[in-house]
Amino acid sequence: MKKKPKEKKQNTNDDFDSPWKEIIELFFQQFMEFFFPKAASEIDWKRRYSALDKEFSQITRKSEIGKRSADKLLKVWTKEGKEAWVLVHVEIQAQRDDNLPKRVYVYNYRIFDKFDRPVVSLAVLADDDPNWKPSEFSRELWDCKTNFTFPTAKLLDFKDKLEDSDNLFSTVTLAHLKTMETRKSYQSRSQWKARIMQSLYKSGFDKETVVKLYKFIDWLMFLPDEFNEIFYKDMETFEKEHKMEFVTYAERRGMQRGIQEGMQQGMQQGMQKGIQEGRLEMARAFKQKGVDIGIIADTSGIPIERVKML
Repeated sequence: MKKKPKEKKQNTNDDFDSPWKEIIELFFQQFMEFFFPKAASEIDWKRRYSALDKEFSQITRKSEIGKRSADKLLKVWTKEGKEAWVLVHVEIQAQRDDNLPKRVYVYNYRIFDKFDRPVVSLAVLADDDPNWKPSEFSRELWDCKTNFTFPTAKLLDFKDKLEDSDNLFSTVTLAHLKTMETRKSYQSRSQWKARIMQSLYKSGFDKETVVKLYKFIDWLMFLPDEFNEIFYKDMETFEKEHKMEFVTYAERRGMQRGIQEGMQQGMQQGMQKGIQEGRLEMARAFKQKGVDIGIIADTSGIPIERVKML
């Protein structure tokens, strides 16, 4: 009889953003067809879509309008042969964020203003509040009005529709919802993770798709090492019994190491970015007070040529 590992205090800071960004880019057509079928029907999927990460970073780098979630900007082509940019916001918070409508609006007009491209903004609400469904931003002063509306998809609204869909985002949605539901129990999460993975093997998807979804689920449904080992062994047993060894043990360990290294790298990059921004703010403050450029460079650690550019 297997000895169950003891439950530890559940980590509530699950990494949702990174796996969502990756899965949207990998399977953008399926994403659109599942969550926004009307818009998907207007896109020419015979022409390749492309991610516009560089362009998006140019309008968000200096943003002061709140947390960026799993946001992606992609270029597609309409069936009429016109270029269109699709800005996808995946809002993933444990509670409502009243700043979301403003953020969607601001990013939309910034992209249009900078690149002069038609922009469609879409939002996936992946939080756990069933009553929070923002879909517009408006403001008014002295008969000057702005009213901006955008389509949204609430993951909780898809809860009872997942079994009837063969779109791979039904699996993605189920994994996300169960990750939120099992925040207080790694044991329950481990069981759901195994069930979702095993159903994925029986879905009829090709091996490449299964492996990509496997990586997403493994990343999203975080488990500590002791629970992960049990999960991996259960999956190995299942694969051997059903002769479906899509992901080897070595590949699983490689994925896990890659996820951990990616999370660590992301934390380090975030710290470095914070330090750089802090130094720039220090330099700007000194400059406003008329401090000598040489002193600013020495104190802030910023090269003197960069200080002159400020």
